Amino acid sequence: MSNELKTTFADLDKDAFKVYAYDLVEAGCEGPPRQRLQAYMLQTIARDRAVQAEQQLSLSQTRMRSRQHQDVLEELVLQHMHDYGRSQDLFTEVNKTDQEILNYLTADNAEVFVKDRTITGDAVLSGDGVKFSGLNILGTALDGDLTPSVIVNGRLIISGTDVTVDGIHFKFEAKWVGGDELPMVSFTGGTNTKLTFKNCVFENLGSDADARFFYGANSGGGTQEFDGCLIKNFTSWLLLDATTASGTATVKLDSFKMDSCKIENCMGSMAVRGKVDDPNGSLTFTNNLVAFGANGQHASFWDVIETNNTLRVVCTGNTVTGATKTDNRGFLQAWSRSAIPWMVRYEQNTIANFAACFRCACNATFYAPNTYDVQHSLTSLTTETTNVDNGGSYVYPYNDAAQVYAPENGTTFSEPAGDFAGLSNFAHA
Repeated sequence: MSNELKTTFADLDKDAFKVYAYDLVEAGCEGPPRQRLQAYMLQTIARDRAVQAEQQLSLSQTRMRSRQHQDVLEELVLQHMHDYGRSQDLFTEVNKTDQEILNYLTADNAEVFVKDRTITGDAVLSGDGVKFSGLNILGTALDGDLTPSVIVNGRLIISGTDVTVDGIHFKFEAKWVGGDELPMVSFTGGTNTKLTFKNCVFENLGSDADARFFYGANSGGGTQEFDGCLIKNFTSWLLLDATTASGTATVKLDSFKMDSCKIENCMGSMAVRGKVDDPNGSLTFTNNLVAFGANGQHASFWDVIETNNTLRVVCTGNTVTGATKTDNRGFLQAWSRSAIPWMVRYEQNTIANFAACFRCACNATFYAPNTYDVQHSLTSLTTETTNVDNGGSYVYPYNDAAQVYAPENGTTFSEPAGDFAGLSNFAHA
């Protein structure tokens, strides 16, 4: 029962108002108070109707002005009519060569829209503010049937500061040749600071032992986003390195985001590295499906995704299938050598065949995560882990029982317990 005094009923639907009105009137047994309560509700409804009438009048006036503006504009258009007979080129289909299409991507602020086309050649996105879009996309990455109508048989090389690629299927035989890395995606110039991939397919066509998807050396940092993409058949031990060539980060990522993507039949790990003196802003790895396939996992595989020196780590809603367990393979690895506080959120991940859900180096020279952060969470349900040995491991090496939990901020943050249902943390010295 609720007898709260309200100044409006506008936020209540019919059922909610009925409950409120009956509870209010039937709360007492005396006649006069019941009549006054009914009068109160009638008064409030009258006030609501007056407010609604005023809002409707304002909306009607706005619509009338919009029609008047449209009339003025149409009058202006008629007074200055263009003879489209002089612009026959607008109505003539122009067949561009592959190279002409690719050349557009080198111009600043170019917007290139293509449909039902196979293009042969490397896509070099050197223009700033470039958008490369394929039209007529079918399926989704998570269902494994994402099918763009535009195929590029070639690599993707990026130097433009802000580029977006949407709905393109890249096919390339990634490999290592004569000491040169030929990945699917690479950077030049250190100038790219905003990269967005949406609804793209990245498919490796070869079987070279170092067929890498994403080679981050020469990236300018900033932001990197992968949304609804399908990444398949890469054989390297390192699937993705956001800003380095598997080394020490020299640029900062404000954010790295991978959401609703499928990583299919890829053998390697992903790494998003940050600087000690100026850590990355955030890593968000959410709602992805990692499906190891016939290629299995590389002998040097360590974790599905690793991030270091990052202030906010969010890993939620992901699923991993087909993994092969060893005592030194985990799902999420995150650690920091920066004294700046950082946090981690691990929830609702469904994984199988790992040594640990979460691995975090907390030896000397490392800093433990801030477990007092309101966003901090380390949890899993029994239904979310199958053949997983530990919830967390907080020493490095992660499978070395002789190591001791001794982070630089250990007096402030005790070893994170987490709430990994049915799992304990790795037992160390």
